[in-house]
Amino acid sequence: MLGIEKWRTALPRSRWFHYSLWIIDLVLGVLELFLPFPFWARLLVWLVSVIGNHIVTPKIFEKKVFEGRLSFHGELLARHFTALPLDPNVLAVHTQIGDLSCVPMAVEFVLKLLGRVPPNFFALQQDWINRSGGALEFNDFRVFNGQILYGVRFRSNYTPPVRGGGFPLEELFSIVDDELLARRYVIVSLTVPGGWHNYIIYNRLPNAEYEAVTKAQHPEHIANVRQRVIDMEGTDILTYELIN
Repeated sequence: MLGIEKWRTALPRSRWFHYSLWIIDLVLGVLELFLPFPFWARLLVWLVSVIGNHIVTPKIFEKKVFEGRLSFHGELLARHFTALPLDPNVLAVHTQIGDLSCVPMAVEFVLKLLGRVPPNFFALQQDWINRSGGALEFNDFRVFNGQILYGVRFRSNYTPPVRGGGFPLEELFSIVDDELLARRYVIVSLTVPGGWHNYIIYNRLPNAEYEAVTKAQHPEHIANVRQRVIDMEGTDILTYELIN
């Protein structure tokens, strides 16, 4: 599937779209030949119509067409995002038990939300604390890349991220959208005062922002993940698939 953000970006440069605008201009011109007005008035009406076509039609396409997304076969599929569930019992019991254990904390959080481990499960964090720097000597998502835990295979994306103007932001957002549509949580790394912290993305809002939650000692809900990632000029995410 092609991401909606890529289609938004590609639209103004699309050859077929410009051909469509010219065809509409031609059709308008033919129709206005039959208006009961002098030639100069019909010409004026046509010019106004052409200008309006090139201003209004792209906006209509963006609003109506890109509310869905195109597959490689060309079907238009509706994109309806609904928030993934946040179990109140998990929110109440889950916590971060070490100062630097936010990566396994987030993995445990997802496993608990999926019902794969009980809310009082903290073995991954304890293992992280016991092995300084993580099991693979990394302090990021690479520790869990490819690991299968309780029937869930994790995959790190863009780790470590090469931040800057060349970071593929729209590609990352497209992956997040795909995961949410598949009813899967996404773990994202965000800057916070004094360092970094990991959040669980569970919803996409109508304004394209993402809602996320984390839990150190108290639950923290945010609704500006997209803007924070843009301001950071990139980040990494941890996704997963259910094996059984």
